[in-house]
Amino acid sequence: MAHACFTGAILFKSAMSAGSNAPVAVDGDYVIAGAGVSLSTTQRNMIFAYKLGATGKLPDTVGS
Repeated sequence: MAHACFTGAILFKSAMSAGSNAPVAVDGDYVIAGAGVSLSTTQRNMIFAYKLGATGKLPDTVGS
C-alpha cells in the first residue's frame, strides 16, 4: 500500500503472493517489494517491481 506523504491518503494498493515484513526500495519510477513470508503452502515467495504508469498484469499466484 502506498500513501501520500502529506495527507496519508491511499495512492496504490495491491495484493502480494505472500506476506511481507521488509521495507520497499524506490528507484526512479520503480517500487520494489519482497513477499517472502509464506503463511500457507499455496503462497509463493516473490519479488515485485511496480512501475509508475504501468498497465501489466501480475502473476496468477498473487493474492492466493
